[in-house]
Amino acid sequence: GHYKHAVERVANPMGVAQIRLLAKAFMKKLNVSPRIHVFKDVADMKDANRKLFDKAVASRAPGEFENTPSMGFSFGNDIIIFSDYIAHKRMLLHTLAHEGVGHYGLTSILSKKELTEVLTNIYDNDSHIRALADRKVELLGISKLEAIEEILADKAAAADISTIQRIWIAIKKALTK
Repeated sequence: GHYKHAVERVANPMGVAQIRLLAKAFMKKLNVSPRIHVFKDVADMKDANRKLFDKAVASRAPGEFENTPSMGFSFGNDIIIFSDYIAHKRMLLHTLAHEGVGHYGLTSILSKKELTEVLTNIYDNDSHIRALADRKVELLGISKLEAIEEILADKAAAADISTIQRIWIAIKKALTK
C-alpha cells in the first residue's frame, strides 16, 4: 500500500459525501476504475468496513497503517481517502491524482516485475529522481522502489487534469498496440 501523508487533521475538513462525488467525477474523467472508499479517518474505516481495514493493515508493516496519519492510501484496486485530512477541493484532487494516477495507474498497467524494471530504469537514468529517491529512503526509511514510486506519484499529482488525461490515453494506446 501507498500513502499520501498529512501532517495533521484539518480544522474544517470536506464532507465524506462531497469527497465521494468529486472523487467519482475525477476518476470518470480519467476513464479508470479503482474502487474509491471515503472515511473520516482510520477509526471510522475500521468501524464501517472491517474487511477493507484488515486488507489495508495486511498491506503494510505491523502497526504502520493504523498509526500513520494520511490523506489517502492505495493498494491493489482500492483507493482510500480520509476526509478529516482534506481541507479543500485542490487538496482532494492532488491526493486523487497521487493515488489514482501515480500508484493505481502504475500498478494497473504493469506487472510487479515490469514495474520494478521501469522504476529501476528511471532511477538509474534520471539523476534528479535518483537524488529525490535517495533522500526519501534516508528520511522515511522506505525501500528504493517505494521511494521512486512515491516521487512519480507526486509528479503525477502536480500535473493538471488535461496533462494527466493525455498521459493516460497515450499509455493505454501504447498498451493496445
